[in-house]
Amino acid sequence: MAKKREPEPPPPSISGSVNDLVDSVRSAAGRALDNTGRTVTSVGKLSTIPPDTIELIAELPKVMLAMADMIERANAVIDRAERLTAIADPALNTLDAVLPPLVEVTDKLSDVQRGVNKLPGVSHLRKAARLDE
Repeated sequence: MAKKREPEPPPPSISGSVNDLVDSVRSAAGRALDNTGRTVTSVGKLSTIPPDTIELIAELPKVMLAMADMIERANAVIDRAERLTAIADPALNTLDAVLPPLVEVTDKLSDVQRGVNKLPGVSHLRKAARLDE
């Protein structure tokens, strides 16, 4: 008999990572926008780049790595969902095949019950068997 694989642990929270990433990018971008007004320009000189803009540019590799990590986690979740679907698919197909005949049988049993209830004397038998309670 083959060994059962242990279930994979759930991936770390993707939403927490996304929120942290968004907060850090938002704060760095906000500082960069605040400093754009402080850019010094003069005749014959190029604009200086504000320090916060340089910091934002320096954060880009970190942002890219965080995005790659989130994509990896999302792929793991998608793979897990595909495996669950593959397991559940035969069961759902079986239910699709079994349910229509069961509905027919219950309809026929209801018809039989209605027919039996119309027979004379059935109400007296129910009272005697205490089935009306």
